[in-house]
Amino acid sequence: MSDTVPENSTEKSPGFIDKLLDKLDIFKGTEKALGDLKKQIEDSWPMKAWNFVKGMFGVGDNKSTENDAQVEQYDAKVSFPDSVVEKIKPTAKLSQGQLNNAKIIEEEFRQAGLSKELAAAAIVNAYRESGLNHLAIGDGGNSIGLFQLHIRGGGAGMSKEERQNPRLNTQRIIKEVKEGGGKNLLSADKRGTSIAELAVIFMRDIERPKNQERGAANCRAKTSELFG
Repeated sequence: MSDTVPENSTEKSPGFIDKLLDKLDIFKGTEKALGDLKKQIEDSWPMKAWNFVKGMFGVGDNKSTENDAQVEQYDAKVSFPDSVVEKIKPTAKLSQGQLNNAKIIEEEFRQAGLSKELAAAAIVNAYRESGLNHLAIGDGGNSIGLFQLHIRGGGAGMSKEERQNPRLNTQRIIKEVKEGGGKNLLSADKRGTSIAELAVIFMRDIERPKNQERGAANCRAKTSELFG
């Protein structure tokens, strides 16, 4: 069922609300606050609020379809006999666009001389950050693309279009891994650290969200969802 509300409609969209609340993970772990917020939104849902929120969080307009529509533009070109993308669980139910972006991440990481385990950890973080949607826009328009590169952070000096290019977005993250804050991540990879824990270190040292405890829990959950 589509979560898109027709123009000039005041119809509520519980499916969209659930997606929005999932984005607002600041409320996770506090079920009462989450339920109260959901009720408030459902009880008062003007069209202006719909347009504001879907623009702010990049959801509500069938983004997975839009993402899939651009698969051919950024098609993955290399296949690996030991591909980590091939190990993604069918139960994750990733779209063709999401899988293609995961393949691009693996391709860029491995061609840069990084391990398939680091590629998997990067895929987990991109899944956590953007849902593996290279068109994703967050943080009021400041964070864009697969790894949500911030205009004043990892995406400094890049245009919106460049950050929405999954290859350029991934290449910028690889630069951070190899030349920036990736020392602990690379060392952990050499020690044979699990994908889940590599994903946590990636989150902590490369993505650097404010709430790292919640980010770590989310990384482990997303790793389990994708790779078991």
